[in-house]
Amino acid sequence: MLLASGPGPVVQLDCWVRRGRVAFFDDSTWQASEQFTLNLEVVTGNSIRARRRSSTTIRRPSRCSRPATTTTSTACCATRTEGASNRACRPSRTVAGNIGGMDLDSRYLEAFLVVGRERSFSRAAALLHKTQPAVSYQIRRLEEQLGTTLLDRSRRRPSLTRSGAQLHQLCQRFFAEFERLQASLRAGTAAALEPLRIAAVSGFGRYVLFPLLARQPELRYSLRYPTADQVFAALEDGACDLGFVYLPRVSSRLETVPVWREELVLVGPTRAAAPARLDDFAALPFVTYDESEYVFGKWFEALFGRQPRALRSRYHFEELEEVVSTVAAGRGWSIVPDHAVAAAARARQLAIVRPRRRRVGNLIYAVTAAATVEHPAAAELLAALAAAKNRRAVHQNI
Repeated sequence: MLLASGPGPVVQLDCWVRRGRVAFFDDSTWQASEQFTLNLEVVTGNSIRARRRSSTTIRRPSRCSRPATTTTSTACCATRTEGASNRACRPSRTVAGNIGGMDLDSRYLEAFLVVGRERSFSRAAALLHKTQPAVSYQIRRLEEQLGTTLLDRSRRRPSLTRSGAQLHQLCQRFFAEFERLQASLRAGTAAALEPLRIAAVSGFGRYVLFPLLARQPELRYSLRYPTADQVFAALEDGACDLGFVYLPRVSSRLETVPVWREELVLVGPTRAAAPARLDDFAALPFVTYDESEYVFGKWFEALFGRQPRALRSRYHFEELEEVVSTVAAGRGWSIVPDHAVAAAARARQLAIVRPRRRRVGNLIYAVTAAATVEHPAAAELLAALAAAKNRRAVHQNI
């Protein structure tokens, strides 16, 4: 309950109101009797039931186990000691946890999370179904407990301080993980979790990841093949849980881990010989695709130390499937990840050509959002991917 004493500070006491009587619960000892004009706001959960105004004198005895008489109401205080109890007093409805000697109320953390996200006390109050002063009070209490300023209120829209940003990320992870746990406990199984949302660049996603997922029938997932830039955008927007890209991005909002190594190969028609000199590549008809600029550039830099002056693109596609089919039909050349053409090469539909007998490797990275809780199925998928990587390494060594 929030108690306002004129223009002075707002006081919070745990209490309940019944038949005109006000019972207060406070672990501290009361020192003297004072007279207050109280604005009493009776709250059940987050719903305001009634509001009344009364003028009362509250006696604060140093010790009390029985209700004390007041001018307009009867108040009682409970000084709780180990092994003591008072049936006349009702326990507070505040849900709090003792962490590091502080009683942190989860409602304070929730209010801070919403204010930090919305950058507005009024919008946060509306979303939480509370009054704006109540939300402001909860934020101030949280700041007092932590001994630091969490919000910069010097401007029209509040913003997170450095300490506030750290706590906000922690709150995001805490509430997200709690929701996942609650869902799984309610259903009694981890199958109640939402499907794992995966976004992977096309070559790796189609030819490595999807065959691996097909061998995991118990895993619920959705899989799509956007560009690398779109994978990063989906992760930052919360539109996917796990992404796979061929090029890492430095960002405090993302966590990136290498999980696969592929080879970039030059492919052409069967029995065709690739040029030995860099400038001779300008005469070849190439089949390009949406991600080919990075792949072509890395391959030429690794083998020749620079890019060709010009390349002739005869065909261009979004996906690698059409690229492989066009090369297999003898209509051009391309540079692609090895796993995209492994089956076609084994069937002798096209040729993998290595002009200088060197292999050009490229890493694939798994990316997750740093401020969110990892989906449990993501860890399972990454473990299966690591096992497949080890089996592939053993096979290549043999």
